[in-house]
Amino acid sequence: MTPENRLEFITRTGEALYGARWQTPLAEDLKTSDRTVRRWISGQNEVPWGVMAELRGLLMARGACIHELLAEMDNADR
Repeated sequence: MTPENRLEFITRTGEALYGARWQTPLAEDLKTSDRTVRRWISGQNEVPWGVMAELRGLLMARGACIHELLAEMDNADR
């Protein structure tokens, strides 16, 4: 993934996980400062490769939670 792709991916991931005001909650989950996240999205600093693995983990955890809630909803309708 190119640096440009990582920048776009982190933005899309942040919006998907946290909505329009995603920078601070994402920074908290990544255990970094919101200033660092803003530097990434401004292009001032490159998004480190390790962050991509952390994003994957966050997406998988959120996806699993959503999947469980949907299953619970489906079972409640029966």
